[in-house]
Amino acid sequence: MKNLLLCCAAIAMAVYASGCRSVAPADETVAAPRVGEALVQALVKNDAEAFLSQLPREVSETFDAKSFRATRESLTKQVGEPVAYEFAMNLAHPKFTLSVWRIHCERKSSDGKETIRQDMLFRVVSGKLQDNKEHLLQFQFL
Repeated sequence: MKNLLLCCAAIAMAVYASGCRSVAPADETVAAPRVGEALVQALVKNDAEAFLSQLPREVSETFDAKSFRATRESLTKQVGEPVAYEFAMNLAHPKFTLSVWRIHCERKSSDGKETIRQDMLFRVVSGKLQDNKEHLLQFQFL
């Protein structure tokens, strides 16, 4: 018990002495472009063709329409049907654009009386390559 109290006191002191400060929010007018909107829009609309058209050739060779359907089916079973999306933020990174999107999902409760709403986060990483154009590099649910 004494060790627990000492540990809690040490943590409290570390937090108190850490000197937290507020940081001004990033200016959205200079933020990187909101990459990935076409991906989340296609996911919500269940449009495999539109989704796959955004992928680099190397990725689309392994992630095809069947993979899209399986991913969307898994998402629907876990959290519900994707019904809407919204841009959440761009994360700071020196080389890449890391965009985070919130995907709103809905499903019925097991008795069918309630609508259950749940959100998922979707991250899209893009960057400028040698041709100086923005390219999709990675995407994933968080």
